[in-house]
Amino acid sequence: MSLPIFYLNENIAVQVSPLLSAYHITSFHTLNVGNQGVTDEEQLQYASQKGYILATHNRKDFRKIHTSWLGDAKTHSGIVLLTCGTPENISIRIKKFIEDKFPSLQTPFCELLSN
Repeated sequence: MSLPIFYLNENIAVQVSPLLSAYHITSFHTLNVGNQGVTDEEQLQYASQKGYILATHNRKDFRKIHTSWLGDAKTHSGIVLLTCGTPENISIRIKKFIEDKFPSLQTPFCELLSN
């Protein structure tokens, strides 16, 4: 199984990306690709075009976007909705998600990763 690549929305701390790298998980932060300030829909479009899983704290809006995309028969590579935590905690939850849940999921998915 190849590891997924994560696209970290701008509300995720930039420190999460190097922490994920320590687990050999590739990620890109919104700020590092020049997408700060773009709409949530555009964030998901970017992640989808690249084949990345979008990670965000914005649970309410991205649940709605996910549902809307399903209704429009649009697909994406997945969304992980994160409750707040330290960058270390968030990176551990993403690592655990890859180990425990990711292998059995089919896209498009929208999964909550809580503490």
